[in-house]
Amino acid sequence: ILNLTPDSTNSSYNKNIIINGRDIISFNLKKNTNSYESNFWEPDSIGQSESQYDRVTMSMEVKRHNPWITFFKIFIAPYLAFIICYFWHFIAEKKLDARVGIATWALFATISNKYIVDSIVPQTTSFTLIDQIHTIVLAFIFFSLIMSIFAGKSIEEWGEVDKFDYFMINFWWPWFIVLNIIIILIAVYN
Repeated sequence: ILNLTPDSTNSSYNKNIIINGRDIISFNLKKNTNSYESNFWEPDSIGQSESQYDRVTMSMEVKRHNPWITFFKIFIAPYLAFIICYFWHFIAEKKLDARVGIATWALFATISNKYIVDSIVPQTTSFTLIDQIHTIVLAFIFFSLIMSIFAGKSIEEWGEVDKFDYFMINFWWPWFIVLNIIIILIAVYN
């Protein structure tokens, strides 16, 4: 039987290891016993379906340099699309084509950014902060597009849409900002 004991005091990683944009914070070795669903054909273990062996696990804690710069680089396009959509409410109500055009551009810009970011960031099956922010931006822009089309129809019927723009500027968009702040803070403190 092999008994492994890590030499934590005299062991370390190669200081020449450089990870761009990150610092290695800690290095740890830990011994534990692992169960395997095999006896690995050991003569002393015939008839047993499980065996236990020692193993040493190495872990490193890595910290990113300036994480907010990375965040800014990833989300500048969707947030810029959101800001442009916010200002479309100051375009004259009768210029529905301009409003719809801006919303359509914003949707495509956000979707394009999502594909680019997904090609850079490692794939995962979980719903990450990147997915959450892109989904929120898309949902808010899409809702605004639908509401703008509805408002354009209202102009034809009732002749004004000031109440719609007032609602969107003063109530709808602040909810977007609050929701983003909440999910970002949850991600930072989890």
